[in-house]
Amino acid sequence: MRLMVSSLGLLLLMGSFGIAQPQQRDSYACGFTVQGEPTHPTVAGPDDIVPIVYVVEQPDSPIEIVSIDLQEMWLSISKEQHTEQDCAKYKVRNRSDRVIQGFDIELLVSGISGGGGSGAHSSSPLAPGQTVEIMSCGGGGHGGAAGNHVRLLVSVHSVDFGDCLYRASLRIPRSLGVHPVWWVCMLRLLGDSVQESVFTRIIFGTQSSPDCATTRTLAGWLRNSLAKGEGV
Repeated sequence: MRLMVSSLGLLLLMGSFGIAQPQQRDSYACGFTVQGEPTHPTVAGPDDIVPIVYVVEQPDSPIEIVSIDLQEMWLSISKEQHTEQDCAKYKVRNRSDRVIQGFDIELLVSGISGGGGSGAHSSSPLAPGQTVEIMSCGGGGHGGAAGNHVRLLVSVHSVDFGDCLYRASLRIPRSLGVHPVWWVCMLRLLGDSVQESVFTRIIFGTQSSPDCATTRTLAGWLRNSLAKGEGV
């Protein structure tokens, strides 16, 4: 079955589920603006890990990842399986004009069929322009790696201003050949009822990163529309 997505349906979808809105509007909602252009982060680590690290573009993020140190991280990819022991040090900067009360950095091990990951959290206030280093070790896991293809996706998961929680957009090129876990969650929930091209227009077209709870609600909404024979 082919599902047609209208512009009106996509707008309703974005509004109903809190999927990323244009940068200015979201920034104004939390009362901040970003300062200057984002810098290109540096990555240090083992020779077999650095080439597969991708720092996700998030031009609207109030937290900027300046550098990543993965020297203590261990990763094995063999026989279409991956096993990792996570240990990462991040240097980040507040590029907004507001004091940030806390934030989370996410490190995802992603393959064609999804993956898992770990994160680092800071609950210390960070003034505009200030930089800080945070570290997270002890996480890890294992999973499938079709074609032995795996990428490490690093991004800012959320930023807490105290009176407003902000989640920046994610820009993940299709050329990386990976599916983040929330993408796979949606595919499993919808099954074959929605073509991947439609899925791309809904999720990647809005540069959003819904969690599995939001994804589950979105999937139910799409299923109901399909059952009624309605366009989305």
